[in-house]
Amino acid sequence: MAVNVNSVFQYCAFQISKIAGQYIKPADFNTASNDAQTEILAETVMVGTDGFVDELRTDMTYLYPFKKEITVSINSSGIATIPTDYLYASSLYKNIAISPTKSKPYPIKLVNDDRAKSVLTSWVVFPTKTRMYCQLIGANMKFYPINTNNAVLTYFRQPTTAVFGYTVTGSRYVYNPATSVNFELPFVAESTLQDKILLKLAIILERPDLYEAIQNQIKLK
Repeated sequence: MAVNVNSVFQYCAFQISKIAGQYIKPADFNTASNDAQTEILAETVMVGTDGFVDELRTDMTYLYPFKKEITVSINSSGIATIPTDYLYASSLYKNIAISPTKSKPYPIKLVNDDRAKSVLTSWVVFPTKTRMYCQLIGANMKFYPINTNNAVLTYFRQPTTAVFGYTVTGSRYVYNPATSVNFELPFVAESTLQDKILLKLAIILERPDLYEAIQNQIKLK
């Protein structure tokens, strides 16, 4: 079960009011919420030296909902577009036929700028049909050899933007489920999410004293 955006908003509003005597604006809450959600995923991930998420060393509890597999189309110049919701790579490979009825997945290695230059000038590890490389450049993926045509990318996507939707009654913000979007993090992440949002709200409100008070409160949990 995912984390309900209203329950987190109400908790944070109560804590900010109790500690600082202030109300929080939904816009500030929404900004803090999505920064916190992305930060939790970043802190969870362990990326290996090969550039891919090391799932054996990563706590996958939070990450599984965000895992996604797509087929990447590569143009004649060896260029493909990185998915707009891309966060971290899990695997990259190409299925190559080894018989009329069978194909075999061949891994595609991620390389940085220096490594790309090295492999392109090497007689030993030069790109071939079964020895492929990929370089991430801006919003694109550059494949070697350039006639790779397609590849299968498994990656962890960015979470959907959480939104606390509301109507205004008097001076109160009243939760509106019709315009709200819940967090995608699983319920076990709710406490961590609440803590991070509170700290980010203290920064938005420019209250160092509130930040310190929240930190002390977190330590007592």
